[in-house]
Amino acid sequence: MKAGAQHTNDLLFGKSSPQSLLQTTGSTNWFFFKELLHTYQRIYLLLAAVASFLLIFIVTFLIKKTLVQSANSFEAYLAWVITVVGICLSMFGKRYDSILRGMDFISLINRWETLLNLLLGIIHIAILLLRPSITYLVLATHLITVLTIAKKRHLMYQYIPQLKRTKKEKINFNKGIFLASWEPTWKTGVIISSTQGVSQLSGMILSNVIPPAALASYLFSQKLLHACNQFSWAPFYSKIPQFNQLRMKGKISELRQYTFSSLNKSLYILVTLTFLVGITISKVLLLIKANTEFVTPSVWILLLLGTFVDRIQAMHGQIFMTTNNIKLYITSFFSGAIYLALLLLTIRTFEIYAIPIALITSNLVLNFWYNQKNSLQSLDTNFKEYFLSFLYKPIFLMILGSFFLLGISYLW
Repeated sequence: MKAGAQHTNDLLFGKSSPQSLLQTTGSTNWFFFKELLHTYQRIYLLLAAVASFLLIFIVTFLIKKTLVQSANSFEAYLAWVITVVGICLSMFGKRYDSILRGMDFISLINRWETLLNLLLGIIHIAILLLRPSITYLVLATHLITVLTIAKKRHLMYQYIPQLKRTKKEKINFNKGIFLASWEPTWKTGVIISSTQGVSQLSGMILSNVIPPAALASYLFSQKLLHACNQFSWAPFYSKIPQFNQLRMKGKISELRQYTFSSLNKSLYILVTLTFLVGITISKVLLLIKANTEFVTPSVWILLLLGTFVDRIQAMHGQIFMTTNNIKLYITSFFSGAIYLALLLLTIRTFEIYAIPIALITSNLVLNFWYNQKNSLQSLDTNFKEYFLSFLYKPIFLMILGSFFLLGISYLW
């Protein structure tokens, strides 16, 4: 394998970082990183093409009945076309994510994604209040997707200007870099499709079943929850380069303590923020005389529980990925399929409650125990020791917060 490809493999699997590469070579080979970006463009273009094929010829067939039975089938089909285009664009735009995250700009990306998601939430509420339409909702979602891609491209060239190509600079296809990048990248593509793609599909399902007022309430609440969720990522996901370094050095005891401590901090922030929102948001909406309502405390607690379970499995999956064994794509795919199936089966019966029920169930069936099992094994520990040392604390906080929120909502 070529030297450049070996560096790519090290970067992708956490064996190195841009800083360590600089220390190893004495100077940064920016042409190599330009080759890497060029390779990512090819790979994600291929993944976008595969995604479009699956969405058009397989997923369309699976959701055809839902589209036909919609109140306005033409509008539903138009929304689906926009969704397909948006998902493929999102997939292709992940090339900027790969570079920025590889260069340890994780916190920067998370801040901008949080801001843009809040903007999307405001736009969704405005659409539902002024002109309820599934087409407008989906179009707004994917316009923000395009804006997010453009912003990440801008951030990449702003913070890493060395990646800009000159007019005379020619970059040829590097087979070595492609082979080193292909496997982890397509697996990441599956994970993206199984999370963001499922989210887009579930949004379409909700838009066709839930009344506009209830949908507006859910979307508003979901955006607030998503903002709290993204804000709480920092204590864990910003430490991934350090996790990789500790794994590479074989310092498993330090890695175990560091990852579990970071994971708990992330969960503390998630639970604390969401309960603060749950306690105060209804009063805030009344003070500003907003037309939008917040979901009931029971729905909010269930949504938090679904997010809580999902975060635990995702973070343990990330810990396991520091071993270079990227199996998360398998469980993500099946978990996403289970979630959509449960949502389709229960949405008309349980309405809004079907969303957290499907999320919790799909994670507990596979992801939650599988990712934890592999993660704990890689850290030379077991669930009992992990639970008694770390996990019981955020769980206790969540239970305590749930009773407190229900009590406050009853008194108010």
